[in-house]
Amino acid sequence: MSSHSNTSVALVYSTEAFQFALSPAESDLRLKHRLQNYRHDKDEDEELEVKGAILVVPPKEICFLAFLKRLFLTCLNLSFIPKEISNLTNLELLSFSRNRLSFLPPELGKLQQLRKLDLSHNTLTHLPSTIGRLTNLTNLKLRYNKLDGLPIDLLSITSLKTIDLKENQLVIPPASSVKGGLKEILSYLKDLKNSTTFCSRLKLMVVGAESVGKSSIVKSLQGKNKRGRRLKSFNKQPSNPTLGTLSSAGSQSGITRQDLTHIDVVDISEVTVDDSEKKHSITFSVWDFAGQEIYYAAHQLFMTEHSIYLLVWDLSKSEEENRISYWLQAITSKTSRTLR
Repeated sequence: MSSHSNTSVALVYSTEAFQFALSPAESDLRLKHRLQNYRHDKDEDEELEVKGAILVVPPKEICFLAFLKRLFLTCLNLSFIPKEISNLTNLELLSFSRNRLSFLPPELGKLQQLRKLDLSHNTLTHLPSTIGRLTNLTNLKLRYNKLDGLPIDLLSITSLKTIDLKENQLVIPPASSVKGGLKEILSYLKDLKNSTTFCSRLKLMVVGAESVGKSSIVKSLQGKNKRGRRLKSFNKQPSNPTLGTLSSAGSQSGITRQDLTHIDVVDISEVTVDDSEKKHSITFSVWDFAGQEIYYAAHQLFMTEHSIYLLVWDLSKSEEENRISYWLQAITSKTSRTLR
């Protein structure tokens, strides 16, 4: 074995090993050429490891080494997996650890002999539903990714014994279930599957500094623009009474005590939107927050985690005047994930 090379490709048999090394100066074509020259002549377990190069996309030639049972493609800066990976139907162990993968091809679900799958240290945001076809999978490593949810299809993998989800941004399942381990995770997904219904109501929180146009946007959503003309694409619903009014506060930012008695902390209204095919309608509970600084403390009483936030600002003013940093911090303090 060559110890001075930074890039190596090796076929390892259970009784003997063969290896060739590539210098960093050798090209992708050189690697492909060497892979094409390999022929399967053993009945024993085979393993291929490629590491230390910058490939971005693995050579398709690897995907035609159908006799492989263990494949390691680590630290290669990969951002894409070709669909031909589905040809490796004998694989029992597959590692794509420490790359730049943001998604997986659905063809991965055809590797039904897989027992161990390592996808740690990538940038995956979701898993394909076809992962549920890996019915022999026992070990799944997903730590250090950007996953915000797991597919219900994981319930189909009855052989799964361990799953590593550390350092992700999961909302489904919630952190409490993830901490409980695989049993709690699967229990949550099972409950989710059995109780899944179409959500027809959402909370829309409209926030921002004063006099930036929040109320005008809300009126437009309700069906009228600032001049009172109806917008046909929305159904106007009657507004609910305001939650409350602060009437006892000192004069700040040019606002007098008398002014405060006429300013609502939060005004709530409803907007119903139909989809283009008229199959469903969604009702938004629109919360319009007063933008005066004196009300900021009261806002925390009404801001909740499971909401859509619409931050409005005036482009003619600076970030500081718009208090953008404050509003982003206020929003993230109420949510389980950092804004991305």
